[in-house]
Amino acid sequence: MHIKNKSGMSKTLSDSEIKGLYFYTKVQNIPYEDVQHEIVDHLATAVESQSNPNDSFRKRLKNYSDTLPKQFFSDFEKQHRRSLTKLWWSRFWKGFTFKTIIISILSSSFLYVLLKKTFPFFNDFFSDNLFLISFLAFQCFVQYLSLKRLRKIDYSKQLITFHYASMVTIIFCAVSPFLLLLINFQMKHYPMYNLSGILLISFLLASTYILSFVLPKQLYSDIENKYKHLKIKLS
Repeated sequence: MHIKNKSGMSKTLSDSEIKGLYFYTKVQNIPYEDVQHEIVDHLATAVESQSNPNDSFRKRLKNYSDTLPKQFFSDFEKQHRRSLTKLWWSRFWKGFTFKTIIISILSSSFLYVLLKKTFPFFNDFFSDNLFLISFLAFQCFVQYLSLKRLRKIDYSKQLITFHYASMVTIIFCAVSPFLLLLINFQMKHYPMYNLSGILLISFLLASTYILSFVLPKQLYSDIENKYKHLKIKLS
């Protein structure tokens, strides 16, 4: 008889057998609940498709496990990580919509003009670095706000949340310093209204917005839909 188990999968296996599969994945050093769910779904399908349905659950599981490569479980998790990496990079680049690009260019142009008119001394060395330090501080604050909702989540339990936090941090730490150095060079060696300088700041603004607002929103959507069975709370 088909039943609905705790993972949301409709299977002929009993609740105790499904729980046994989850325990089996833990024994195989798979600590993340979302990865466990993917593996259990795979194992349940494989066990049910065994040619001799009269065999016990344990025997069918052993028969299938014996056909698996030694590194199956670790490779499964690695593949899941690679999939998440591609997913976040893809979402990051897709975040550069026409609307986002236009707003960031207009904002950076306004910032250039405002600083130039308000602070005539803005071109000296100290002012340039003061601006860069201030912008970096602003980015750190915005990123802190974007990750604030995840503070109560145990990152060690779900790979999707752990990978999201680490991936966003890596992009943030890699992109921001590089762009800030380019902007610093641009401001010191070229005219204030140079188009490339405006475009660099525009890209920096757009990146900050995507990392701090677009990607978190997509993560919450994933958790509420694909991984809702894990009951991850975003409070």
